[in-house]
Amino acid sequence: MEIINTYFKDHKKILEEIDKNKIEMIYNAICNVIKKNKKIITFGNGGSASTSQHFITDWVKMANVIKKTKIRGLSLVDNIGIITAYANDVSYDEIFSQQIMSMVDKDDLCIPISVSGNSKNVLLATEKANSLGANTVGFLGFNGGELKNICKDYILVPSNDMQICEDMHLMIGHIIMKKLIAD
Repeated sequence: MEIINTYFKDHKKILEEIDKNKIEMIYNAICNVIKKNKKIITFGNGGSASTSQHFITDWVKMANVIKKTKIRGLSLVDNIGIITAYANDVSYDEIFSQQIMSMVDKDDLCIPISVSGNSKNVLLATEKANSLGANTVGFLGFNGGELKNICKDYILVPSNDMQICEDMHLMIGHIIMKKLIAD
């Protein structure tokens, strides 16, 4: 029972500390991209890869079904063939940056998701997106890592607990989805 109670208590504490203005900033960035008919591209590793997919699934589907709004969204973790081809033939560090080179246009929105903020493949992809004129808004945890300094903006979950950071990232994605269908 102690682990359960502590986990809930830690969530409650972090919920009070998250910068809600950053959630609004991300929502506004997404709305801006939708209005310009630009792309939203998400990516991350491990649990953040799943969150990357979940964001796109929720945002694209719900905006279309509820509001008849077209969102051009994709997650760079969805094509295992292309991921393994780049990992094998180029480098695992470049599985996302290589995709960014062929998919990102100026003013697209790239959302790197990394709790540590130090994943080499996420850092390289974010740098590449910046160089192509995309807006980069990171979902970070811990102290933000190197990614905090590379993204044009970010939201930080101020926790050193991997699972709490991942939970909060997903929660923020759900809040954004609810705003997309409410406004």
